[in-house]
Amino acid sequence: EIVFSTSLTNSLLLACIALLEHVANVKLYADRGGYKVSTSSDLVAVGLCNIFGCLSGSFVVAGGFSRSALNAKATSQISMLLSVFVSVGTIYAAAPLLSMLPDAILSVVLFMAVIG
Repeated sequence: EIVFSTSLTNSLLLACIALLEHVANVKLYADRGGYKVSTSSDLVAVGLCNIFGCLSGSFVVAGGFSRSALNAKATSQISMLLSVFVSVGTIYAAAPLLSMLPDAILSVVLFMAVIG
């Protein structure tokens, strides 16, 4: 009973954060590009992706601020491929160093990366 309640609460919180991040990202780049978007249709699309994705064991579908900001001025798809390789390389290089830090410090690092 308690485990289910905690899991449900965490799942709903994760869904809200992912949807809010997606809407903020869409609105930011729509304003920059000067085009109109329908946030309700975007939320339906993200919801459907998450529903069908959970059937195949995928991660939560959501847009990321950092990767979108990195590729905001890009003119080709090669930049996305390069950012994937840099992200994966950084994860493999930093994982041994970060594994020894307490979770509180890691959360502060992530928080500061998002707001700063």
